[in-house]
Amino acid sequence: MRRPLVVMALAWMLGVMLAGSFTVGGWSVSLLLVLLLLLIGYGQRHRQDSGLLFWTPVILCVALIAFLRAEDLGSKYNRSLTSFRNLAMYNPVTVQARVAAAPEGKGDYWRVPLANPQAVSPIETESVEGILDLWIPRSAPPPLLTGQIVEATGNLQPFLAETVHRNDGLSNWMETRNALGSLFLAGPDYLGALESNPNPIDRLLGWRDAWKGQFREWILQRFPTDRAGLILAMTIGDRSALTPSLRESLTHSGLLHLIAISGLHVTAAILVFPWFLKLFGFRRDQRAWVGIVFALVLLFMIGARPSVLRSVVMGICLLLGYALDRSRDTLNFLGGACLLDLVLIPSEIYAPGFQFSFFVVASLILWGSEYSRIDSCVASGMSRLEFIPPTSWTHLVFKGALRALLAGLWSSLVAVLAAAPISLYHFQQISWGAIWGNLIAIPLTLVVTVLGMALAFGLSLVPLVSELLAWLLGLSSGLLVEWIDWSGGWPGFFYRVSGFHLLQAVIPLSILLLIRQDQEWLSSGGLSRRTLSLGLLFVLALLPVLPRDKDLRMEFLDVGQGDSVLVEFPDGQRILIDSGPPQPAAPGNVSPLGSLLLKRGIRSLDGIFVTHPESDHYGGFYDLMTEIPVETLYCSGDVNSSREFEAFAERVKRKGIPIERVLHGDALSGIRDATVTVLSPFAEDLVYGLGNRNERSVVLLIEVEGFRALLPGDIGALQEERLLASGLLEDVDLLKVPHHGSRFSSSAPFLSTIRPEIAVIQCGENNHGHPAPETVQRLAERKIQIFCTLFDGTVSTEWNGKKLLIETGD
Repeated sequence: MRRPLVVMALAWMLGVMLAGSFTVGGWSVSLLLVLLLLLIGYGQRHRQDSGLLFWTPVILCVALIAFLRAEDLGSKYNRSLTSFRNLAMYNPVTVQARVAAAPEGKGDYWRVPLANPQAVSPIETESVEGILDLWIPRSAPPPLLTGQIVEATGNLQPFLAETVHRNDGLSNWMETRNALGSLFLAGPDYLGALESNPNPIDRLLGWRDAWKGQFREWILQRFPTDRAGLILAMTIGDRSALTPSLRESLTHSGLLHLIAISGLHVTAAILVFPWFLKLFGFRRDQRAWVGIVFALVLLFMIGARPSVLRSVVMGICLLLGYALDRSRDTLNFLGGACLLDLVLIPSEIYAPGFQFSFFVVASLILWGSEYSRIDSCVASGMSRLEFIPPTSWTHLVFKGALRALLAGLWSSLVAVLAAAPISLYHFQQISWGAIWGNLIAIPLTLVVTVLGMALAFGLSLVPLVSELLAWLLGLSSGLLVEWIDWSGGWPGFFYRVSGFHLLQAVIPLSILLLIRQDQEWLSSGGLSRRTLSLGLLFVLALLPVLPRDKDLRMEFLDVGQGDSVLVEFPDGQRILIDSGPPQPAAPGNVSPLGSLLLKRGIRSLDGIFVTHPESDHYGGFYDLMTEIPVETLYCSGDVNSSREFEAFAERVKRKGIPIERVLHGDALSGIRDATVTVLSPFAEDLVYGLGNRNERSVVLLIEVEGFRALLPGDIGALQEERLLASGLLEDVDLLKVPHHGSRFSSSAPFLSTIRPEIAVIQCGENNHGHPAPETVQRLAERKIQIFCTLFDGTVSTEWNGKKLLIETGD
């Protein structure tokens, strides 16, 4: 077998993926016995044959071992998660655990992973295996070091099954990679470090965290905010200081990979240092062994996060190839690195970072080294410059520059095409601008990474050297920031899609295969046919994202006991009406509501509505405003004196989101082919404080040609009667049932007047009796089709001008 490590890695991947579809049972044990018998039989009957008859059972055995390992880890996680969920019933809960890694900044919070927590409730004490995320609200990093034993009290939020595709422990483990949930600290007085006797490894980790904290402060004091954030991300993997504007530019330019500690950064670090040894006469194999030692030191200093571990393992395997004089078999060593990574952490196969690393690097190895074709193009180009003598230095400079430009463009094109299906699937976006953006960004990234790591590993303590390196680092990082901003500002090269289409994965891969073929494969007229084929495939790849006429789409999101309605108008504008209750941010600091929107390709909102200041309607906006840009906030001006609402209002102010007050008679402007009218509250309701906050909800009527939808917030029978008396209510096609289906709303006169065909109730598990049987009966008596997010999940409606299409479930 030519590349056994690649085959073994693929077999292991297959076994892990099968573990997400099956459970361990008698058939798997029987299969294992059969495979063992096959191996024994081949060993006796085919001792001279090491070909297919030997490798087939070996491959099957590797896949089966991967399957059993993934199943075992998944079942253990399921048991831990069950115990953990039971403890959440007794909030607030006190937890004692070991700090697993240094604090990581996430917006207004700091995330501290705690390993194998012991939770203490009024009823029981439970120790579970896994990682618990402690969320601490503060601006400065908390003084916690890896290995410390801490005690924290707060609200325990276990990982929710609703945030994964399937409701079983194995898929939870696949999605979360052993995350148990979150603990939101009750306050600064509810966190303390306990006395402990750390082992030598924990002492080393604590020293490393302290060093990283000092280096972080050193960088933040010396460089502007945007440059400092970029340097820290590329040097020690700390992305907490990145500015929102720079993140957006990185996304739009397709250069977001620059801030992930990846193979690019590790390669720069572990190859540049050995290169200096070449100046002193060290042999190639000696330099490789030194590079391996340096890679291990780098792994310890940065931290063994999955992305760093993956990159360092790949780098070490490639250096082993050089040390053992097997460097030509780069793809086989890549397979070995992936196999080792997946043996340690099988669920990494589901991580976008792993998929990017494996597939992009493999594509560059297979298709990136087209040097013969590049040399042919260079020779053809230089032949047209007849006025430059072939022996002159000008000719050499032009030739070298042209070759470097073509090689860079080719490698960048291959990388972007290889990454396109993964980016479209996970993030519903792609930027073709990265094809040229990488030309300048990658060399500058290498410079920033090497200079930053040189300063981080001690040269910052040498006065004159540190000043020189800091000046060079500031210059190179400044140029990189300017290039990222410029690349991200080009229109027409960044696309977001509403969902993943198989065509979007097939087309880029087809382009890769087509441009890899020899000229003869296209017979006569190869160049013109190839150009025509590439152009046709490129157009087909853009079809799913080309602008087209849209319908009115309304999605009643399943956010638990609360309201949240996403409205997409025919002209493309999007508004979110309410956000449901506060929900903990999922691992990776994306809230459940943010995850719902991002999966739908929503990267910005033209407006958000707070129908009234109750937490089950505005609570989800608190995190969402840090995840998705919001153009305008619409509300009636009604307020709540609670600390939660004050914190929400303060975040709106800090974010600089414009606030537009809406009352009876107002209408949203700037929306084509649709009208949004505010029916309530009346001005006197707020002036005199009539009714409660529910009765003062913003009531919206959305109309397009042939379709009307009424969204009345949480109003009760009193406000329904006032609206009826004012003559504002007419027939509607769809009703968002007020107040989660309360028996004090949806009165008989109200329903008889508006006569909806469809009614959607938004509620979750609750102690209020929602939806009330009386309300459901009043709807059913009028032959109204009823949907409820508690039972149906998210309810999606689409009006295409002729009929209303309805789907349920996420």
